[in-house]
Amino acid sequence: MIITRKNDFGLSYNHFFQGRWWGGVGTKLQQNTELDLDYRLQMGLAAGYDIVHTNPVRFYAMGGVLVNREKPTDSVDFSTNFEGIVSMKLIWLQYRRPEINISTNIDFY
Repeated sequence: MIITRKNDFGLSYNHFFQGRWWGGVGTKLQQNTELDLDYRLQMGLAAGYDIVHTNPVRFYAMGGVLVNREKPTDSVDFSTNFEGIVSMKLIWLQYRRPEINISTNIDFY
């Protein structure tokens, strides 16, 4: 019998400045034995611009920096990586019928 584990936990804080600009910080902890990952700790800092921000639709571009610390399950050593990220995200929410909840994004590291 093969037992696998996949756990994800994240916290983030965003601050919206006057106009369409915003900034944020976040952290994420991941575990995935299928990917031979004992743990991954990720922390980041980002800034973004809302291209479209209406009640049902939000479309934004974001850029930032990340620090990753990973430990594989088959090793006692860990690795630390510094990465840049550029991202675009579209969110469409509608609560009346038909209810719609669509979210898609593209990330470049």
